[in-house]
Amino acid sequence: MTLPPRRENETDRRLMLLVGLVVVLASVIVVTALRPALTSAAPRSLNDAGTLVMLAFMIAVGTLVKARVRIRSTTHSISWNETAIVIGVAIAPLPWVVLCTVVGIALASLRLSPIKVA
Repeated sequence: MTLPPRRENETDRRLMLLVGLVVVLASVIVVTALRPALTSAAPRSLNDAGTLVMLAFMIAVGTLVKARVRIRSTTHSISWNETAIVIGVAIAPLPWVVLCTVVGIALASLRLSPIKVA
């Protein structure tokens, strides 16, 4: 009995292409959001800067902390980062919320493998 050929290399190449496409598109969005954030809507006081740091921290914690919800025989993990993002949209300019989201998710993803971080 012969085993079918393994296609790990082909799958890895396809996965790398798809991940690369997502990373490029996300980078374009982040750069587009950073341009107005860095030019016109700069934090005016230490209080504004503290708000942005706290927003990035809330998004990182919301990503790391997951609530376990059991539905019948399946356990689902629900993260709360969307709540922090909605709060950020209410209290900060939108380009800064995008930047804080990128920073918060990056901080929360430091322990993952590079392809998952990308």
